[in-house]
Amino acid sequence: MLTWLTYRLISFFSRILKKVLAMRRIIPLPFPTDPAISSPAQLGAVLRAARTQAAISLEDLALTLGIAKQTLQDLERGTGTVSLSIAFLALTGLGIELQRVQNAIEVGHGA
Repeated sequence: MLTWLTYRLISFFSRILKKVLAMRRIIPLPFPTDPAISSPAQLGAVLRAARTQAAISLEDLALTLGIAKQTLQDLERGTGTVSLSIAFLALTGLGIELQRVQNAIEVGHGA
């Protein structure tokens, strides 16, 4: 027969083991070296880097934003047709702010 203390210890370690097994390790990805975002794939790379650096799972962020996991995956991969409002929702949710940077070369408006 198991004593009360033995039962409590087994129960305690069982709960810890379940939590450890349920945790997914999120590997932080580096931010892209090019600061320009000129394609959906580049925007997705920035979002994915920000999410993984914050150790937020894809599922948790999608749930927090109120969007489908597949939508967030499409956004991070730069695939599919994700609306601009969803993209800005994800950016805001991760604390990313887009800023316009003046081009170094002025473009003429005709000759």
